[in-house]
Amino acid sequence: MLRLLFSFLLLGPGLLAGEGLDVKKKSAEVTLNILLKQGVTNGLVDYALFKKNTESIDAYIEFLKAKLSADQKSKKAYVDWINLYNVLTLKLIADQYPHLKSIKDLKKPWDSPVVTINKKSFTLNDIEHKTLRAWFDDYRVHFVLVCASLGCPDLRTSLYTYDNIEAELEYETKKYLNSSKGTKLKGDKLLISRLFKWYGDDFTPDIKSVLKTYLTDSKKIKALKNSPGLFGYSHLSYSWDLNDLKK
Repeated sequence: MLRLLFSFLLLGPGLLAGEGLDVKKKSAEVTLNILLKQGVTNGLVDYALFKKNTESIDAYIEFLKAKLSADQKSKKAYVDWINLYNVLTLKLIADQYPHLKSIKDLKKPWDSPVVTINKKSFTLNDIEHKTLRAWFDDYRVHFVLVCASLGCPDLRTSLYTYDNIEAELEYETKKYLNSSKGTKLKGDKLLISRLFKWYGDDFTPDIKSVLKTYLTDSKKIKALKNSPGLFGYSHLSYSWDLNDLKK
């Protein structure tokens, strides 16, 4: 059985969207992981592929809704909320693709109800601000939530997991902050992501300490040491262009 599952996870493209794979008979989680592996490349997303497989996305959302109906505040629920937010964002784009160039082309994408759990409607902002930020107090969440844009954290090629969530959060935080999205040198000055401007109070004990924890480039670290603090930072521009693989 394990060998069969392993082989299934390694299946190549061409087995989705009516090409031989009956996705309804596979677990929602396994199927979506296969889609992510096939449909995400270096942070760019094949939205055409996901549009062809919206039933699989919907099935996974229903799967998470059932779990979150019973448990919303545990460590496992933290993982489920993150995955739910990201998959709902993916669904928003896939449903309207290819008729948009940015998530901002949608009408109130973060403030429109996108899911109902226990008869309560949630917007993406509800999930991010009233749930993840309010209940779990972990600044690393800002580096794992996606917004379908070139400036935001990358959509992973697999879902976040209960067993490895700590390592996954650390990896994605370090990856983002060391990328040109998170930090960039301009001469001897360090420019930092606008995420720090928008959510500055979340980064404890302070922004400089967070950056010091994760930066690996010696020149960036040196520039950080010379940074004057919260009100002296300059921020990078934030691209809201769609992270579309086919663009």
